[in-house]
Amino acid sequence: MPKKPQVPLKSLTRGLLRATWHKQNLYNIFKKGDEAFRANLTEYQQRWKAKKETRAYHGEHLTERQWQGIFNPRLSSVANRFNDQKAVDIPAAMDLYAPIERRLDVAMFRSFFASSPKQAREFVARGHVKVNGQRTRHSRYPLQPGDVFTVDPDCVLRAVGRSKPSKEFSSKVDESQAESFKEFLEQCEEDPEGMFQAKYRPLSVDGSYEPERLYREVRKMAVQHTTKRIEQIKSESFDLSSLEEQASEVIEEYRRSYGDSSTVSGEYEDVNAAATAVFAKDVSDKSSPEFIALKKLLVDKYRSSLVTELEEAVREFRAPSLMMTPHWYYAYLPEFCGSDMPWQTGEYGLQDPSKSYFTPWTPRTFLAPFAILPHHIEISFKTCTAVYLRDPVTRDGHTEVISPLPLIFHEEAYRFYVRRRK
Repeated sequence: MPKKPQVPLKSLTRGLLRATWHKQNLYNIFKKGDEAFRANLTEYQQRWKAKKETRAYHGEHLTERQWQGIFNPRLSSVANRFNDQKAVDIPAAMDLYAPIERRLDVAMFRSFFASSPKQAREFVARGHVKVNGQRTRHSRYPLQPGDVFTVDPDCVLRAVGRSKPSKEFSSKVDESQAESFKEFLEQCEEDPEGMFQAKYRPLSVDGSYEPERLYREVRKMAVQHTTKRIEQIKSESFDLSSLEEQASEVIEEYRRSYGDSSTVSGEYEDVNAAATAVFAKDVSDKSSPEFIALKKLLVDKYRSSLVTELEEAVREFRAPSLMMTPHWYYAYLPEFCGSDMPWQTGEYGLQDPSKSYFTPWTPRTFLAPFAILPHHIEISFKTCTAVYLRDPVTRDGHTEVISPLPLIFHEEAYRFYVRRRK
């Protein structure tokens, strides 16, 4: 008999809510209604439907036999007898799945240490989790009040952060960004004032558009980038491999500008003359002392001219005048900030390729709707440690069992299981 194809857990067709931060699950939450209680359904069908909906979110990895083994018909609740205000109903049925909240994998999911109980079980199985200082590989471990569990920080960063892009995808994004950035610089050169307003006016959401204040910030950023670039150029040391690479870049640049037919003119007073001398040399013997010295002179002249240009830009941006200068976009030029893409270091999402998540670390998308901290767990995000304080309970108008489904679903599901046990 052929094996029945397995339906994905986050199926948009079935529309069941799952304990995960996936965007498809968020869409299912958005479109979820009270279809379980249509008028044409019998009372048993309504209870079975409610059981199906709630079990899909609470412990979908448990079989019905396993769940009924830990099911407790006596629900825990706390009533405030000293409340002088009007009595509020206690949503006791929300405590139906409280026994599942004691499991280590579910507690990790509630503590924002994993994107789903399934991922939490993966971390536990690989030995990245400790309970009370002891490494455990049992995700079903029942936590007791006072238990402390710790997760490897790299696992938490991978769970809460964006996924690591592939090398091919990162290269495509970098090419697209570089092309857009090149067009941006060309437009800044043509219309510096208009591009300044187009770039910084949308950022002034906290008040009125203040070009003087924003321009001061841009000037400050330009001075910082340019000063850092000057120090970097002056501190660069020479070795044979780096000299070869730097000289080749300068030679190619001037080859495109002046061609191979340039001739030596006078002493090597500027970069053009030094590059012309390199063109005239026999490049077949690149290891000769004379050719290496000429390349070193070429790089020295190029560095000197670039430092002079950068220092003039620093003086311009440090001037007391607040008049708009057409050179405001110098803060973003590659030769000033030292990068073709000053907004990032390294390839897109791969600043540190050794990590298993997006670097520099950024939180994953669609995380905010699921950002609900539990009351029965004390969490320390700095140390990736949490303390299981107590079993979740219900109180006046409040429940500590987090669920996207309304109270009526849990009430009908509770009636379903209570009747089955009789």
